[in-house]
Amino acid sequence: MKQPSSLSNLGILFFNRPVVPPGLAGLQPPRTVIITGPARSGTSMVAQAVKAAGVFIGAGADDIVHEDIEIGDALERRDVPALEAIIANRNIGHKIWAFKRPNLQDYMAPAVMEKFRNPHVVVTIRDIAAMARRAVMSEQLAAWPMLDEAVAGQAALLAFLKELRCPLMVVSYEKAVAFADSFVEALSDFIGGPVTPDAAEEMRGAVEPDRSAYIRSARKHYDGVIDYIVDGVLSGWARETGSEAPVQLTLLLDDLPVVTFTADQMRPDLAALGFGGGRHGFAVSVRPFLHRPHAIARVQVAGRTFELEKSGRPLAQLISR
Repeated sequence: MKQPSSLSNLGILFFNRPVVPPGLAGLQPPRTVIITGPARSGTSMVAQAVKAAGVFIGAGADDIVHEDIEIGDALERRDVPALEAIIANRNIGHKIWAFKRPNLQDYMAPAVMEKFRNPHVVVTIRDIAAMARRAVMSEQLAAWPMLDEAVAGQAALLAFLKELRCPLMVVSYEKAVAFADSFVEALSDFIGGPVTPDAAEEMRGAVEPDRSAYIRSARKHYDGVIDYIVDGVLSGWARETGSEAPVQLTLLLDDLPVVTFTADQMRPDLAALGFGGGRHGFAVSVRPFLHRPHAIARVQVAGRTFELEKSGRPLAQLISR
């Protein structure tokens, strides 16, 4: 493990830290640890480390991405009374508790931060190329839009954080991985340490780049196929593995999008194969385009790079004889 020198850049910044009077340095008041950052910036790694320190990180949080379902639901509904009730419950049960919510600025006004008891915010920042690449790998999204999103997301988050007056710990994901011991020491102190040697070791174990379990959980998988064109209608099916939600698709001709549609029609053959309820079929008119029989047809999941089987063929080859 890389050891820092006196000149090492550990990639950790602190803001708004309270001044502790002499003689009180060992006293740690109750607090709420809020973990945020742009999506795919390392918030799950921090949440795993905080959990390893023995801190309660939320009801319904799974062991991969550690999303707090209860608080997440209240934030998404902008339900402040529900949020206040959850906070009151957690405060009674835990001197220190935490939750993770990426892109916190999308769900909370700075004034709502005052609802939390002594909030301490841990913010992850990551190389934008790595964030974009993770989106390409995990969700099969196009790279340029993901780079734009990474830049815009970090700017929006930082604007939100500048309005806060509570303690902030801003962490470089890349530096945390490079200097795990220093990161764990700083995080332990910020969340209310010290922690036991065993807990510190478990926290260091959480600082793992490209965790295979996280990648498997975060990655979206699709499958589907183009069938044929019959009477000017292109049919087929598509689904996201493990989901019943209908998939939006785009037909491209010679790499130009011409129509977007939904794969939500009932297909008994899919139901018989165990593909959920079978509502993953599609039938879309392509009559306006049949005068271009040599145009190369591709059907992609809308906004993503995944293509259905039999994509890349001329329209003429897809017409049922």
